[in-house]
Amino acid sequence: MSKKLHICIDGLNLSLMKPTGIATYARNLGARLHDMDFKVSVLFDKRLDERAPEILYESTFYEAINKHSEKERRPRQSFTHYALIPFYFLKSISYFIRSPLAKEHTFSGVVEQEGMKTRLPVFDTMYNSWGIYRLAQCYFLMFGKLLPIRLHPTPDVMHWTCPIPARVVGAKNYYTIHDIIPLRLPYATQDNKKLFYDMLLKIVKSSDKLVTVSEFSKKDIVTHLKVAQEKVINTYQDVCLSDDWSSDKISFSINQLQAQFGVSSQEYFLFVGAIEPKKNVVRLLEAFLSANVEQKLIVVGPLAWLSSKENVLLQQYQERVIYLSYVSSDTLNVLLRHARALIFPSLFEGFGLPVMEAMSVGLPVITSTISSLPEIAGGAAYLVNPYKVDEIAAAIYLLSKDDGLCASLSAKGKERTKFFSSKAYVERLRSVYN
Repeated sequence: MSKKLHICIDGLNLSLMKPTGIATYARNLGARLHDMDFKVSVLFDKRLDERAPEILYESTFYEAINKHSEKERRPRQSFTHYALIPFYFLKSISYFIRSPLAKEHTFSGVVEQEGMKTRLPVFDTMYNSWGIYRLAQCYFLMFGKLLPIRLHPTPDVMHWTCPIPARVVGAKNYYTIHDIIPLRLPYATQDNKKLFYDMLLKIVKSSDKLVTVSEFSKKDIVTHLKVAQEKVINTYQDVCLSDDWSSDKISFSINQLQAQFGVSSQEYFLFVGAIEPKKNVVRLLEAFLSANVEQKLIVVGPLAWLSSKENVLLQQYQERVIYLSYVSSDTLNVLLRHARALIFPSLFEGFGLPVMEAMSVGLPVITSTISSLPEIAGGAAYLVNPYKVDEIAAAIYLLSKDDGLCASLSAKGKERTKFFSSKAYVERLRSVYN
């Protein structure tokens, strides 16, 4: 019997209470790797007692996952973060002498897993090294090198689900680069551009393979980072939101809409995404208000960086716009299934997951003519110039009235989704792990 290929992925984004698109990517990647009968591990960065008995270790791990908050993810404003700065620098210096070691743990299943299904992929084993991802950033800042990490036993492949300045010694290291937005749209991010660029160059040079999520992003990586085409593999992403709903479930979800948000099916347009400059929410709001349609607009997503203008508009027009900073995955599923259309006029996307999630449940989509979005939509969405408010407004008005156009876009979207099914995604992954 041949040995299973052992693949480890990073857990940087996996335990977020409010998951990002990269967290969804990592979770779906882990799930599909498990479906492919690989041994799947995850490298976490929790503060755990490595000497604890396995049953206690498992219990405290899931407790740490459940406590994980946005403060832990972005702790720059907390006293704890600043107090730990000397620790990170001293640790980084020590790691220059001897790289960190994380040992494999296998869980017995004593912890009830049902509540974690939407946040963690299925994994066979896990590694843990406290603060390893912040330490990797610190190490790169100090020495300009990727942090070498030792995992025992060493997996065959370490697949980093986003650019992280680290590598696992003795394993093949694959890195997913979703996009190079900080370089292409610098005014829409708060990244240190030089640090980001230097890190990408180091990753490109030391990686065994690079993975990306669209032909558009692949072209960007090849062109602007001077990478050989054959080294970059486009797998797209897995979209697994769709499932068949019974008539009882549909009725319940309509009642839920009315009770929670005061709207009925088809009585609202929907936007999903973090409120940040690249999502183009100011123009979206201006377009929606000027379209003067009967439907309301529901905006779902946290206020991120440089979002003061958006926040003012969201507060000012509460009668027309319902703002939800966060909803559960089940509630999002309900909102997607009953909206009139998704409006997603983003200025730049490596993939654009909300577009495909909407199409997978038959929701018509208005999206942008630029970046990866025309490629992902594949002729199944209504495309607009995201910089022109009048074009976005005209599209909103048209879809608010034209049932035939909505039905056509719905059918085309469902057909397009087949290209991004879990089965198709697995076949593309095989080219990565061949």
